[in-house]
Order: sequence, then C-alpha cells, then structure tokens
Amino acid sequence: MNPVLEAQLIEAIKNLNAQLAHPPSDPARVILSLIPAFGIVFGSVLLFFFFYWHFSIRRELIRAGLYRPSTFRNFRVFCLLVGSLATFVGIPMTVLFYALQGLTYAMLGGLIPLGAGIGFLVFYALASREN
Repeated sequence: MNPVLEAQLIEAIKNLNAQLAHPPSDPARVILSLIPAFGIVFGSVLLFFFFYWHFSIRRELIRAGLYRPSTFRNFRVFCLLVGSLATFVGIPMTVLFYALQGLTYAMLGGLIPLGAGIGFLVFYALASREN
C-alpha cells in the first residue's frame, strides 16, 4: 500500500473513531428510537394489506370457479434454502458482534439466525435419510 494512502486511511479512521466517541444528541436519540417503531407499524400495515389482497383474489377466483388449491411440495428444498441463508447470515453477524462487544446479549443477534439455519439444515439432512 502506498504510504501516503496508508496515512490518509489511518487519519480517516482516527477521525471516525473520534466522532463515534461522542454520544448522540437528544433529538438524535429520539429519532433513532422511533425508527424501529415506524418499521414495525409500516411492516404490519403492509402484511395486513398483502393478506387482505390475497384473500380477495382467492374469493373472486372461487366465485368464478377458477380456484385451484396450491400445495407446498418441496418443503425439503425450502428448508435447505432458508437454512443456508440463515446460517450464512448468522455466522458473520455472530463474529462481528463478538469482535465488537465480546460475549454479551448482542451476540444473540447473530446466534439466533445461526441456530435457526443450522436447525433447518439438520432437518434437511434428516429428511433426506428417511426418503
């Protein structure tokens, strides 16, 4: 690495560290605490309208006589997909939280998807033995 670029990078990291050392102001804390609440409310409204829309479409298809019930046939493949995604999301989150804060409750943010992903992968492996 170029010594000039290395010095600039070190200086930028020191500036960022100095900015992060100061606690946020009170308005910033209020805004940061409201963001998850708005996310939950808007996510709930979105899910409500999705289920309502799906129900309305199914009701109209039944009235028209065009409704065919769908079945979820490939549950094993779904478990493989969800398990691999959750595992590969949980591993870096666990490592990051451990590196930043050590063994604290924050590590659960990475351990929960990691455990769920491993559980799905174990189910996939056990279900393939039965067939």
